[in-house]
Amino acid sequence: MDELDFIRYITIKKSLAANSVRLCKVRFNIINNWLKENNKELNKDSVEEFFFYLKQKGLNNNTLNTYFFTLRYIQDYIKDRGSDNNFFESFT
Repeated sequence: MDELDFIRYITIKKSLAANSVRLCKVRFNIINNWLKENNKELNKDSVEEFFFYLKQKGLNNNTLNTYFFTLRYIQDYIKDRGSDNNFFESFT
């Protein structure tokens, strides 16, 4: 996934505020790095595994919700760019 393209998408098409864009950028990079480090593709199973990893780190529900927020926008971004990867719809 292209970080700059994602940032443009949530800024222009989703009209997110600057603070929300900044949060999504940080979370996007954490998610992307975790996927790369663990040689995973973005799908329902990897998202579930990622959240298990976050829970094991002791993150609270408010922090976990920021990842849900970002993943929801990643799902929208992927659909907007023509892919039919419905990883998040089947997860929630």
